[in-house]
Amino acid sequence: MEQLRNWRKASGLSTEEAGHLIGVSNVQWSRIEAGSRKVAPEKVLELERITGISRHEIRPDVFGPAVNGEAA
Repeated sequence: MEQLRNWRKASGLSTEEAGHLIGVSNVQWSRIEAGSRKVAPEKVLELERITGISRHEIRPDVFGPAVNGEAA
């Protein structure tokens, strides 16, 4: 997910540091960034809080797509 990669780089974090924030390994974080793994639903709200990226952008399959101009 490009938005997470951009956020991590802008924050000056390594994949290990970013993963630690939500309790996943650096390998898992890298896979999430690459789009080959989805963020576990139970971690989405914490990730939204930390990054400011809408849950609807992180997991539209779980939370539905953003509506009425909600965060993109």
